[in-house]
Amino acid sequence: MNIRRKSPQSLGSVLMRIDWDSNVLWQKDIPVHHDVAQAPDGTFYTLFREVQNHRDLRVEFCGIVHLEDGGEEIERWSTYQHLDDIMSVLDTRSFLDTVLDSAVLERGTYRLLWSWGIEVDPERETIVWEYTARPPEDFYYPTRGSSQRLKNGNALICESDKGRAFEVTPKGEIVWMWLNPETVGDVRKTVYRMIRHPLPVIERLLGGG
Repeated sequence: MNIRRKSPQSLGSVLMRIDWDSNVLWQKDIPVHHDVAQAPDGTFYTLFREVQNHRDLRVEFCGIVHLEDGGEEIERWSTYQHLDDIMSVLDTRSFLDTVLDSAVLERGTYRLLWSWGIEVDPERETIVWEYTARPPEDFYYPTRGSSQRLKNGNALICESDKGRAFEVTPKGEIVWMWLNPETVGDVRKTVYRMIRHPLPVIERLLGGG
C-alpha cells in the first residue's frame, strides 16, 4: 500500500494500492495522510483531512475512511461532525488546543469510547506502563512518534523528531538503538514510524517467498 501526495500546498492526495511487483491495482482521489490499516476481513481503514470553518477560522480536521478490498468506499467518520461526542470524552477545557494522542472508536458505530495518550487500561482508567528516560528530558518529541508492544513483552519506540528508534524492556532498559544515518547538517532526519514485522513478511519483501 502506498500513499502519494500530489501537492504539499493542498489537501489533494492519491491513495494507491500496488502489488508486490509495483503494479497499480487501484487508486482513489482522497485527501489521505499517514495511516492505512487492513482489517481482518480484508477491508481497509485510512485517515483523511478536511478543512471546515470553526470559530471563524479555517481548521483542518481528520476523519476515517473505510474502503472495500477493491477500493470502493464503504463509509467515513469525521471528527468535525462529531465534535460534541469527542468533547464529551476528553477532559480538556480548550479543545483544538490539545493534541489528541490516541482515541478508541467502536467498530461499526464509530462511538468514541475513550481517549488517552500512553499505555493504559481503558476499563480501570489506570496507567499500565510508561517509559521515562534518565534524565526524563532525554526522551521527548512534540510531534509524530510511535510505539509497538512486542511479543517478547518489550516495546519498540520511535522518537521521530530525533531520528531514533529503540527497544526497551518492561523495566525500562534499552536493548538496542538505531539512529537514522541520514542527516541535514548536524540534525538527523525525521523517522515517522518504526514497526517490527514478522520474519515471513521481511522474506517476501526481500524476494525470498
